[in-house]
Amino acid sequence: MSGEFLPPLVAPFLGEHYADFEALSSLIAPPYDVISPEERQRYLDLHPNSIVRLTLPKGDDPYHEAAMTLSEWRASGVLQIDRERCVYVLRQSFVTQSGSGLARTGLLAAVSVEGYETGRVKPHERTHAHVKEDRLALLRATRAMFESLLFLAPDDSARLKTSLSELTACAPLAEANLAGVLSEIWRIEGAAARDLSRAAQESSIYIADGHHRYETASVYRSENPAADRTLGLIVPLGDPGLTVLPTHRLVSGGRIDPSALRKRLEPRFEVVPLDGLTNPVTALESMSPGATKCVVLLAEGNFCLRLKHDADIDDFEESVSPAVAELDVARIDTLVVAEICRVAGLGAEVSYSADVGDVVKSVRNGPHAAGVVLTPTSVEDVLRVADAGAFMPQKATYFSPKVPSGIVLLPFGEHH
Repeated sequence: MSGEFLPPLVAPFLGEHYADFEALSSLIAPPYDVISPEERQRYLDLHPNSIVRLTLPKGDDPYHEAAMTLSEWRASGVLQIDRERCVYVLRQSFVTQSGSGLARTGLLAAVSVEGYETGRVKPHERTHAHVKEDRLALLRATRAMFESLLFLAPDDSARLKTSLSELTACAPLAEANLAGVLSEIWRIEGAAARDLSRAAQESSIYIADGHHRYETASVYRSENPAADRTLGLIVPLGDPGLTVLPTHRLVSGGRIDPSALRKRLEPRFEVVPLDGLTNPVTALESMSPGATKCVVLLAEGNFCLRLKHDADIDDFEESVSPAVAELDVARIDTLVVAEICRVAGLGAEVSYSADVGDVVKSVRNGPHAAGVVLTPTSVEDVLRVADAGAFMPQKATYFSPKVPSGIVLLPFGEHH
């Protein structure tokens, strides 16, 4: 793709949306990959036309079922197509785990699907083929995009942030509440939509959440040239509601001997026993800033770890790129989680959770042998890794809140 002929990175689009804005709270849902089977049924119980019927279809041929459902909704008026190409503004108001009220505002628009080699869209995660196969089958069957990715825009001029602030001064077109997060939606048309799109592409944009879906869209574009864009919520850097949560680690396997584990960790870490009643997050916040640290949870006791300033980590630093070597999450994965797995035995497996409460319960009551509670990775670290062309460790970030599915859909083909 020659740089001379690159299309606009961000553009207005002809979208589809639910006709019944009043029922939107019972129609939208989180992204497909964070919904359990039980939660899927709960969303269907709220409304038979929940977006999960499209994002998580069931049946003998689930992808065909999604295509048939989409066709039925179009024919019966459940969905309406916009009269002209436009963009949407989405403001999500939420309360953090610490009790602070925040709001994150972004532009919901059509983002060009192109290879990373253009440098206009920058990733920070590796993806796995088996995850993309499912979404590709859904795209092929429905010829539509139902979920939005989350992008970050540098916005050095503050043009995007200023425009979003001005456009949200009036009453929203629609509102919806999902899991305590209030979504307010504005539809922007005409010259204002084009101006806002230009403001979002002053430089490269970064994928914050949705790498698999972006790369799946790239594969699908090679099959369907009309599918040259994907949905993206573009949030300017510096937005006060731009929050990243840590994704904590859980280790399953055999019983972990605390003494054996401490013996492996003590050459590199200061080990401080932790009262079982102390909140792990509170313990981390009370430790001196700057140092790599975490809390290890075991059935037989918890302790804080802080990397010694003179710790020998040369082998680790030589094994990864310089940008990744500075990340706490990368150091913890290699120097702590890997050691826990060795003590846990050959059957040890690592899983992930952004919910500290779930991690604590899972170690205390089973089935996991250990948990590792981390500090969050900063947005600046994400950008630094992406700019270096490197990749974060698996599950290094959890941008919160998630962008809800069902606010607007992006159809391809005859509806595009």
